[in-house]
Amino acid sequence: GTEWSAINQATFLAGNLAEPSNLTVSELMYNPPGPSENLEFIELVNLSGTETIELGGSAFSTGIQFSFPINTLLPPGARLLLVSDEEAFASRYGEGLPVVGQYDGLLDNGGEQIVILDAAGNVILDFTYDDGRQWPAGADGGGRSLVNRGPDMNDALSWRDSDLLMGSPGERDNSEFSGIPSADDDGDGIQALLEYATGGNELSPDSIWASPSISQSSDGHLEILMNVNMRASDIDLTLEKTLDLQSWEPLSGFKRIAIERDPSQGSARVIYRATSPTTQGASTQFLRLRASRR
Repeated sequence: GTEWSAINQATFLAGNLAEPSNLTVSELMYNPPGPSENLEFIELVNLSGTETIELGGSAFSTGIQFSFPINTLLPPGARLLLVSDEEAFASRYGEGLPVVGQYDGLLDNGGEQIVILDAAGNVILDFTYDDGRQWPAGADGGGRSLVNRGPDMNDALSWRDSDLLMGSPGERDNSEFSGIPSADDDGDGIQALLEYATGGNELSPDSIWASPSISQSSDGHLEILMNVNMRASDIDLTLEKTLDLQSWEPLSGFKRIAIERDPSQGSARVIYRATSPTTQGASTQFLRLRASRR
C-alpha cells in the first residue's frame, strides 16, 4: 500500500531576533494622573542602527502580559507601543502612532518587575522600576512618564521624568551630543563633552558644573556631589581615583545616598557618601569625573 509521511509545519521568522543588545524599553507610563489607568503605555525601541529585528513569538511574561504576533518587525531605530486601552490612548494621543496592541493587566503604581522573553524562553529584558525616593517623582501620578537614559534599567539614575506632560510616546525624548568632544569654546578649561554630560553651558564659562565637590560630614565620612545632565542618554559619567595622577581606576568605597532632581532643567545633583569615615595618615588620593560616549 501507499505510505504517507506526516506534514511538518514550521514557523519562519524574518529579520534578526530581538535580544538584549538590540531591544530596550525606552519609555514607561506606569501611573498616569487621575483615577483611571487607561492611559498606561510601554515604548520599545530597536537599538540597532542597521538591522530590522523580529519580535514575533516574544512575550512580556512578568508584570503585564502580551505576546507579539509573528512578523512583528521593528526597523532600525524605530519604536513601537503597547498600551493598556487602545481606544483611550487614541483619544488622548491621536491616531497614527505605532501601537502594536493592548496588553493584559496593569502596570503596578508602586513599581514591579518587567520581563520580556524570546520565543525560546530566553530573557531579553528583566528589570524592576520603582517609585522610591531616588526615582523620578513626576512619573508617579504627576503626569510624566519614565524615560530610559541608561543601560542599567534597575538603577534609578538610569531613568528620568519625561520633558512633556503625558510623555512622548512614539518619539525620542533624550538629547544627543553632536559637538566636538575636546572643544572648549568658552575657554573655561572644561571640554565640551564633559560640560554637556554635567548640564553645563558650552558657551559660558561655568566650570563649577563639571567639577565634583567634596565635603566631610560631621561623623567623618566624605561626601561627593556631582551634577548630571539627565537628558544625556548617550554619555557615561564615571568618578575615578588615583594616587599618582597617572593610573586611574573607578572610585570604590562610596555609596549613592541621594539624587536631587530638577526636572525643569533636566538635571540632577547626585550625592555619594563614603562607607567608612576617613582616618588620619591615609594616603592622599585625587579624584576626577570622566565623561565617555556609549
